[in-house]
Amino acid sequence: MKLSVAREALLDRLQTIVRVASTHSAVQALSGVQVDASDAAIELRATDLEVGLRMPLEGSVARPGAVVLPARLLLDVVRALPAG
Repeated sequence: MKLSVAREALLDRLQTIVRVASTHSAVQALSGVQVDASDAAIELRATDLEVGLRMPLEGSVARPGAVVLPARLLLDVVRALPAG
């Protein structure tokens, strides 16, 4: 998977979607954010098995794919990126 998105747009969406990701679950995938990049769209997804959230994200996809990344770690990394 390879994609390009604006830092500000990604940070804005992540700050919302991280609230849904479970922090106290035995299932590690529930504490993550799924990034799904297809030729048509990019979408962030998170759930705690009671509430689920899907958020579209504008950007360009060079190579489609999907991955689940630790929600808090991803948010910290995106916050540390330089603006622009």
